[in-house]
Amino acid sequence: MKYKHQYLIKEVTAGETKEIYKTQSSRYGYNIPRKENTGNTPEAVQKNNQRLAEDTLRQLINENFKHGDLHTTLKFFPPQRPKDPKEAQKHVQKWIRRMQTRLKKLEIEFKYIYAVEIGKKGAVHIHVIMNYVDIRIVRELWTHGTIYFVPLYSEGQYRELANYIIKQTSEMYKQKGWTGRRYTPSKNLSKPKVEKRRVNAKTWREEPKPPKGYIFDSTFPLENGVCEVTGLTYQRYGLILIKPNHERYGERRRC
Repeated sequence: MKYKHQYLIKEVTAGETKEIYKTQSSRYGYNIPRKENTGNTPEAVQKNNQRLAEDTLRQLINENFKHGDLHTTLKFFPPQRPKDPKEAQKHVQKWIRRMQTRLKKLEIEFKYIYAVEIGKKGAVHIHVIMNYVDIRIVRELWTHGTIYFVPLYSEGQYRELANYIIKQTSEMYKQKGWTGRRYTPSKNLSKPKVEKRRVNAKTWREEPKPPKGYIFDSTFPLENGVCEVTGLTYQRYGLILIKPNHERYGERRRC
């Protein structure tokens, strides 16, 4: 006999993080009330799309990068500033190919995610999230301008970094009227693990308990709400793996 009420739960495991999403839908049960759909406006759809872009990028970073890896910003000298993002992408793609060739000789795999940003004054620069390599190689192979390095330092959650990149590029895309993907990942990145299942219950606890081995992620707080686009109730929150302090806060790699 089929259970009368069900809801859908999706778990995304990325690196040391786990994200929980719970939703109710008539597809997974009977007589589940649907809240009024208030999100048919372009603004609500755009907001939802930006959140989804942040989710995807955050999970990709969490899965593939860790403490000690690098957030690198590639800048251009004023005389060499590209006229548009397409020209900037050509420069960064040539740099990536040179990096791959050099690192392959050293038997080092190069992983990256890059995004092009145009500042308020029109200056173009490139954000590159990359695995740790000798920064002297980066400086040698990027000949177009200055470089800034910030080591990734986190408990395994890079939500703020992902949100920053999506926010900055979204504003740029909106101003210029561009469409398409806001960042470019390397093809050798691992994908987060996604599990979906139905739960035989009418609804969920408003105050869930973390599973064994995890604690609640303070940067990804519990949220119970209604989707602005679909009008369906949902719950979402983040978890982070419990690790000894000496493993979580190991010595930083020096730049």
